[in-house]
Amino acid sequence: MPDFLAFLSWYLAVTVAGLIALPPAFRLFSLLPDRGYTLARPLGLLTVGYVFWLLGSLGFVRNDAAGVWIALLLVLLAGALWLRREGWAELRDWLNAQRGFVLAVEALFLLAFAAWAWVRAHNPDIAGTEKPMEFMFINAILRSPAFPPNDAWLSGHAISYYYFGYVLVAALIHVTGVASSVAFNLALALLFALTVTGALGVTLNLIALAREEGRRKKEEECPATSHFLLSTFWPALFAPLMVVVAGNFYGVLRLAHANGLLADVHLPALIYNTGAPELGGGAPGAQFGFFNLYTWLDLKGMNTPPAPASPGTTFNWDPGFWWWFNGARVTHDRNLLGQETEAITEMPAFSFILGDLHPHVLGLPFVFLAIALALQWLLWARRNEIGEWRWMMKEQAAPLLLTALALGGLGFLNTWDFPIYLFVVTAAFTLGPAQTWGWQRLRAQWLTVAAFAPALLLAGVALYLPFYVGFQTQAGGLLPNLIYPTRFQQTVVFFAHTLIGALLFLLWLAVRERAQLDGRVARWAGGGIVALLLLVAVTLSVAATLSPELSGFAMQFIAPLSPGEALALTVQRRLIDSFTTLVPALMIGLCAGLVAGAVRGRFSSSNFQSSILGSPAVLLSLVLLLTGALLLLGPEFVYLRDLFGTRMNTIFKFYFQAWVLWGVAGAFGLWLMAQHARLWVWRIGAVVMALAIGASLMYTIPAIFSATRSFAGPPTLDGMAYFARNYPNDWAAIQWLNRNVPDAPTLAEGIGGQYWIEGRFSRISMATGLPTVLGWPGHQSQWRGRYFGNVAGRENEIRNLYQSRSWDEAALRTLDAYGIEYVVWSDLERQKYGRSGEAKFTELMRPVFQSGDLTLYQRLNGGP
Repeated sequence: MPDFLAFLSWYLAVTVAGLIALPPAFRLFSLLPDRGYTLARPLGLLTVGYVFWLLGSLGFVRNDAAGVWIALLLVLLAGALWLRREGWAELRDWLNAQRGFVLAVEALFLLAFAAWAWVRAHNPDIAGTEKPMEFMFINAILRSPAFPPNDAWLSGHAISYYYFGYVLVAALIHVTGVASSVAFNLALALLFALTVTGALGVTLNLIALAREEGRRKKEEECPATSHFLLSTFWPALFAPLMVVVAGNFYGVLRLAHANGLLADVHLPALIYNTGAPELGGGAPGAQFGFFNLYTWLDLKGMNTPPAPASPGTTFNWDPGFWWWFNGARVTHDRNLLGQETEAITEMPAFSFILGDLHPHVLGLPFVFLAIALALQWLLWARRNEIGEWRWMMKEQAAPLLLTALALGGLGFLNTWDFPIYLFVVTAAFTLGPAQTWGWQRLRAQWLTVAAFAPALLLAGVALYLPFYVGFQTQAGGLLPNLIYPTRFQQTVVFFAHTLIGALLFLLWLAVRERAQLDGRVARWAGGGIVALLLLVAVTLSVAATLSPELSGFAMQFIAPLSPGEALALTVQRRLIDSFTTLVPALMIGLCAGLVAGAVRGRFSSSNFQSSILGSPAVLLSLVLLLTGALLLLGPEFVYLRDLFGTRMNTIFKFYFQAWVLWGVAGAFGLWLMAQHARLWVWRIGAVVMALAIGASLMYTIPAIFSATRSFAGPPTLDGMAYFARNYPNDWAAIQWLNRNVPDAPTLAEGIGGQYWIEGRFSRISMATGLPTVLGWPGHQSQWRGRYFGNVAGRENEIRNLYQSRSWDEAALRTLDAYGIEYVVWSDLERQKYGRSGEAKFTELMRPVFQSGDLTLYQRLNGGP
């Protein structure tokens, strides 16, 4: 299928999903100004995908196109019944009245989808990083007759990963017939477009609500005209710019470094000197002096001063191959003696440029669905008299079910996001009755509000129970973080315009509403959370010394220092690098104090009428700012234990969501300041934000240029076109298997490392979805945790199968144990295992396909 037709088929399929979901979205988001129109597509994908997956898991439908169409018809029927006849008339009238707005949203979606499809066509290869793993998941799901799908890299086992996003991609492949290698890049373009419209939709609703609130204070009646949403559309465009398009400050700094700019700039600073040789060496500890800018920043790829720029030198816009990759490694963790520890700090722009179809990217559009649900519940709880929980379950059963479906879906898409957005939705829901009733009555009827979060948690898990039943994880509780504070200069470089926008908005709001700010709550919230996290970290550290398992683990971070020396250096480092603790603590305190003031002022302040704190849009923005600050602050003291033993994954997942939350809140805050701030304040804020966003775009634009110019082939959406050119024999075998092997028999192929650093191992199973005995062992150990010990021996068994000179007992046992029907033999396997075992395959198995150096052997019936 030509790329254009593939693109068009996906556009039509996703648009149909959006149309199917429009009736339930219209009801679900009944209190939002846009009635959920901007979020209809992700809602449609989620609901259809969920019904398809659930029916497939229960055995009612097969994992094929017919199953997807059945799920789509069921969602259509349910939405039509829920909307009812009078609702259809209202929906029709709304669409007619908001025709301009609808066309603007559709144009933005199509433009974003097409633009990123163009980018992917110039950088399409499914190679390196974790793309082969993600491609394997898609093909394994496509080849599985039902759910849970087979793990193509561990025969006999289902996928043990949050794989819902890949089910959604597979469902679109089923109904469009697009090749999976093309669909991989279309999925990235689609996610980009859905994220753009999702960020726009949430921010647009916040702005529209704030506008309505302001008009309501000035007039008794404020009917929204047909141009109301369209006029709100334009300022809301700042949200996708801030959240998705703009990168961080790494780009502008790396360009400056590559061109010898700022080479002689030195800053007076008090630093913790780790003693790392590349940073000048010396004894670890506190040090004051003048430090070169690049040494002080200590960013990967440019932590030593460059040679000063020569006069007349042409500006270099591309500092080198994949220079932009280190823009997602800005937090440069070093232990007390300067040794590096990997830390991942991705932002959406980097993720889309890199092109990994990873769960945090797959879940991104549905994050905005959760934020919109939080806003809807805040409005509902603010406007309705909440009675007993049983009454609420009856009156709001469908919205509660869909909220649980969306939040639980985040758990299945990217598990880390579930608790984050459960907190956001719960906090927003609590603020509704708190603002309406006040704290005293809220405490008197606390049970109804308190039951909301557990109910959503239990329902979110129960709705996806088939996934959790077979899910294995490497997570192993919390570990303390005392020696790795994030240096504030690196925090600023990474969060860039999102942090600046969040701080500008929050500080301006706190000053403007200082009469309403509850200082006592602010002090207790900001200081209390730091004290609590510090107590938890110290307690976990003491507990680690008492645990034989953890004491050795903890000592590796401070060796060869004695505990006393380590403690002294830790205190010095914590005091010097404290701003990444103090700034989010300040944000938490201000958010809590403003929220408390909003609730208290509604009942006790005569000046509250002039306050903007009463706006639900402002209240939700405070929840977003607060949640982002908590996500930044948490890893300063604790992190989730995994096989890596570091906070790498915790800051990766937390910072990514903090970026999103601050980006949305900052975009809304920028508009709010334009409406209410003094002119000189607004001008200063606008100039600062323009400079910050401009600097952040100096990452995105050159990075796209660098990533796409390195692509040698003609533009194509086929992510395996390079593979067909470079490895024609492998590709011919893959094509033969896809045409001639309809089921899912097990094949044996060479086993190597991961990321294709050691070679393209597990490539046949990756591209066909046929299960192999073991692929990418390092990743399997991450996905399965302790259970991996039960299957780790497979690597040696396959080694013996290839290397044994004859069909000895061990080789035959391997064939029988795993039901191996096909064996791949090529130069890749010869390089890995040698040629000693080749003759036995020639003698006792049937070669069913050969191309160049690759032979595909099939086991004979009854033998060998």
